[in-house]
Amino acid sequence: MSQSAVGRWKSASPKPETVAAFARAFGRPVLEAFVAAGFMTEEEARLTEVPADLATVDSDLLLSEIRRRLMR
Repeated sequence: MSQSAVGRWKSASPKPETVAAFARAFGRPVLEAFVAAGFMTEEEARLTEVPADLATVDSDLLLSEIRRRLMR
């Protein structure tokens, strides 16, 4: 993504679907584009959804999340 495109986003407030299309056209992650456009923070982009029933979560994923939280 060019800096000039990001600069235009900051002043023109593009629609989310435009930002998503731009990211896809350049083979970049949509969340990265949303961060660049100011729709969300980098921290928000790193959030993942956890299933309501933790019994269904893979043990490695669960341990990884526990480690991540302890390292804050």
